Amino acid sequence: MSDYWKSHYDAISSQYSGSLLKQVGKTINGQEISESQVKLIVENIAHVLQLNANDSVVDLCCGNGLISRQLAPHVKNIIGVDYTLSLIDAAKTYNSFSNIEYVNSDVLRLGPEYFSGLKKVVMYEALQHFSERQFDILLDELESLAACSLVFLGSIPSKEKLSVYYDTKEKFAFYMQRENEGRPHIGRWWLIKEIEQLVSMHGFKATFLSQAPKLYTAYYRFDVLLEKCK
Repeated sequence: MSDYWKSHYDAISSQYSGSLLKQVGKTINGQEISESQVKLIVENIAHVLQLNANDSVVDLCCGNGLISRQLAPHVKNIIGVDYTLSLIDAAKTYNSFSNIEYVNSDVLRLGPEYFSGLKKVVMYEALQHFSERQFDILLDELESLAACSLVFLGSIPSKEKLSVYYDTKEKFAFYMQRENEGRPHIGRWWLIKEIEQLVSMHGFKATFLSQAPKLYTAYYRFDVLLEKCK
């Protein structure tokens, strides 16, 4: 993750210290999403990754642990990793659990020891903060995963849906202004073929998934499940 996004989350984690949802952008028009929406997210992750009580999981870019905490009862243990210290501090304070360890680190510098022998990884609503090169570095790290491992990359903005999200001239002008200023509003919007090409070079099979229609991001985002074939 770039220094821009680290600074961004440093700022909003302080600004929204009283709202765990707003700290990690789980909002609709600035308002917190409902508990039922969070439940949908967690249920989908658990289902796609086929989580069970014997699983050890790494939650990359875990933020304040909002999702890590909800997944914890489903698995043996979780390591949540995030670059923003203030979010990790919030995770330890508000989303701790007996089987969760939170680590303040850039996920691109974790090293193979975090992934060696592991079979389940989740990274939710974070790929938008990675350049193509940074994603390639992350995939290098993930090559340390055990054979038949699963990696769930959730809620990726679809470049094909850019005009659906910024659906007025004013909204698109705002998007372009932020891009030109080097202060992207959401981050990188991905094409499926871009992801498919990158992951195949690292020995992963990609299955692209539509989000549940009731999920508030379904109209402009998609999910992808990576399987390590060897």
